[in-house]
Amino acid sequence: MLRKGKNPIACLLLHGFTGNPAEMEGLAAFLHNHGCEVSVPTLPGHATQPEDLRHVSYKAWIAASEKAFLDFRRHHPVVFVIGLSMGGALALHLAAHHQFAGVVTLAAALKMPLKQEIASYVLAPFVPVRHKRNGPDVHDAEAKASLRNYDRYPLAAARELMRMLRKIRAELPKVTMPILAIHSRADHVVPFDNLAVLMRRVQSPQREQMVAENSYHVLTVDYDRQAIFDRIWKFIQRHSHQTDELTSNITFEKSPTAR
Repeated sequence: MLRKGKNPIACLLLHGFTGNPAEMEGLAAFLHNHGCEVSVPTLPGHATQPEDLRHVSYKAWIAASEKAFLDFRRHHPVVFVIGLSMGGALALHLAAHHQFAGVVTLAAALKMPLKQEIASYVLAPFVPVRHKRNGPDVHDAEAKASLRNYDRYPLAAARELMRMLRKIRAELPKVTMPILAIHSRADHVVPFDNLAVLMRRVQSPQREQMVAENSYHVLTVDYDRQAIFDRIWKFIQRHSHQTDELTSNITFEKSPTAR
């Protein structure tokens, strides 16, 4: 999905694991209404059927986010990358390897509960698919009902996610650009302490954080969404003045090889 804006600011939005671009639609519309050009790519294995995740490598998610970013930046001098959950981790990967105006993470996944990591490795050969008992982790019941995220996922895909998160945790010290990290205390998917891990490990001199008090995991659709959107816009306004510096220093590097 691409929304053309009226100013040089461009925002790349990355959705979460088992999600789809629709969970970013509200934020995309908000940013577009403020004049930004917005792109919300679909990550491999998503927005079709859960079984399509079974044979997707984490390298495919990284490659897709890299391609979307490089294609987008080729035409825009000022780019912000905003990611939800797994998309937040991918946004941090991009921030570790490229220079752009700023990165925003929403419930960024960095370290999942140990029992979940163990299950993704040990149980995958015996329990191919895991069902979500309670649907998307959203406090707002109306918003929750409107989402069409996968209701199940292959454990093999969860194993790929864990591998990717391990890689991205090691890259965090390479992140030096302005960052805004937002997380909910009541997140039932990605533990709240991921926010502290992120703030501690990145090397960004300009780092901000926001704690959502009335939402769960899918922050883009939950009760705090308007306050979150407003905070993101203030962050974008504050750091978009770096346009001249960014355009003078940009080199269009090739995508780093995922390992």
